[in-house]
Amino acid sequence: MKNDIPDSESLKLSIPAVLSEAAEFAKQGTPPEKFPPELLGKAFAALALAETHLRHVRERQRLSTLLEEFCRSVHQSLDVKPAAYTIANEGRRLIECDRASVALRDGRTCPVIAVSGQDTIHKRATAVRLLGKLAAAVIKAGEPVWYTGDTADLPPQIEKAIENYADHSHCKMLAVVPLLRNKNKNAAEDEDKPKKRKTVNTAFGAFIVEQFDDGRIPDSLRKRIDTVAEHAAAALGNALEHRSILFLPVWKTLGKAKRLFAADLLPKTASVMILVSVLAAVLIFMPWKFQMHCTGTLEPVNVRRIYSPLDAEVKQLFVNHNDPVVGPSVEADGIEYRGTTLLELRSPELESLDAQLHGEQQEITEKMASLTRMLQGQLNDYDRADLVGQMERAKIQHETVRKKLQIFELKQKPELMMTSPMKGTVVSWDIQRRLSEKRPVSRMQYLLEIADLEGAWQLELSMPEKRMGRIMDRQKQLPDGRLRVEFVLATDPAAKYYGTVSEIHDRAEVRSDTGSASAASDSLNTVLIKVALDDQKSLPAALRPGAECRARIDCGTRPLGYVLFYEVIAFVQKNVWFRWF
Repeated sequence: MKNDIPDSESLKLSIPAVLSEAAEFAKQGTPPEKFPPELLGKAFAALALAETHLRHVRERQRLSTLLEEFCRSVHQSLDVKPAAYTIANEGRRLIECDRASVALRDGRTCPVIAVSGQDTIHKRATAVRLLGKLAAAVIKAGEPVWYTGDTADLPPQIEKAIENYADHSHCKMLAVVPLLRNKNKNAAEDEDKPKKRKTVNTAFGAFIVEQFDDGRIPDSLRKRIDTVAEHAAAALGNALEHRSILFLPVWKTLGKAKRLFAADLLPKTASVMILVSVLAAVLIFMPWKFQMHCTGTLEPVNVRRIYSPLDAEVKQLFVNHNDPVVGPSVEADGIEYRGTTLLELRSPELESLDAQLHGEQQEITEKMASLTRMLQGQLNDYDRADLVGQMERAKIQHETVRKKLQIFELKQKPELMMTSPMKGTVVSWDIQRRLSEKRPVSRMQYLLEIADLEGAWQLELSMPEKRMGRIMDRQKQLPDGRLRVEFVLATDPAAKYYGTVSEIHDRAEVRSDTGSASAASDSLNTVLIKVALDDQKSLPAALRPGAECRARIDCGTRPLGYVLFYEVIAFVQKNVWFRWF
């Protein structure tokens, strides 16, 4: 950046002359206060000229320092956005303007990507959109635009864009300089023919400078703007060219990896590569026990649930939680005894039917008695035959009602007195509250549960459906198809118990009580697996139905890497491989 030093030749001529003339007077013994006024005037003028010269030298040195810092910072990064923000902020400091902006062309538009003093840009703001339209118009024209309030000499498309922006931003001076990128076509072939070399200047962006208080554009300001725009074009051009490289992140990674094989890092790199190779070999070739994990509950084998046989209401409850009950039995004399009475139901419909049947029976009985008395009187043959017919029909009706009452007594009415179907213990919780007096119940509603706690126990597992493939494959590999299971109880995780899969349900169902985090990610779609225990006596003495446990089913051996990452492998196979291949 070039600054002229005013009166430099006069300074070179005046100062030696004044010094020599002052030296002559000093040789003659004349004190300084008695020097001629003309000599003193020349001395003061020379000093003022020297001070002006020094001030210009200092300003030139300051601008040179700023320019050096600007060049160093603007060419430091090959990323487009950091370079644009550096140009806007450091360029404003060098130019000493109110605001500097950078816009880059994107197809037919030219959005503003950096504004001095702002970390982010609101692209939908009116000022930003109008400034982008102005930059696009100037780039299309290919010539810089200098606006100081007069648009008479500007092209119509630029005039309209600059007036719209100036009315909104109220700037008094605006400079828009296109950023040009030089492309030499056939430069290698035409090195000896400079006249035939074709140079194409393409504008890929614009550098914008604004002043809000002063509308003048002195030559020094214009030179600074041109200098900053020239360096900005070089820096952003290199950044854009760098960004256009295909697979740039890959090449950067390879370039960084090359340093790992330098002489100082080669031993460390070789050690890491050997360690990684050993680890990969272990993951691929080392066999490891492969097990499928899930949750489940410990349940008695003999369990009966009691349901309501009809719509009714609870009349009386005879048992409570943890009460022992007995089932039906046949004594030696052949008498059959029903089990323990659990509860008594009351059905208004059955009571109404009972009253109706007894009423019909009473009505028919009275009718038969009346017909009997009439037959004992004096009747002709015709009337006697008619009464005999009515008597026969009454007897048939009476027999029908009697049979209905008998069926009601034997079948319907005993359903109101519900008894235990087996020997065991009532395991339902809080039944006194749930089945309180006059509590209405509907047909087939669950009432309570009875379990044989002293008999055999089994494990019921809820295996997520997505893991069943490995289990079925392992079951096919075994000659007897008996999968081994290892489990621990939530109350005593230190003790391990063992069993064998006895039954696998044929369908998957949605169960909300599995408690499995992995199953929750698969909408709790699980398959019920029943496990027969190896040693019933090893179980804790006080077992509760529904005791939570965690189990793992042995699925053979697989490579250690597959055991550790089989869920990731399944996810890739399902969501990537199957979708795209």
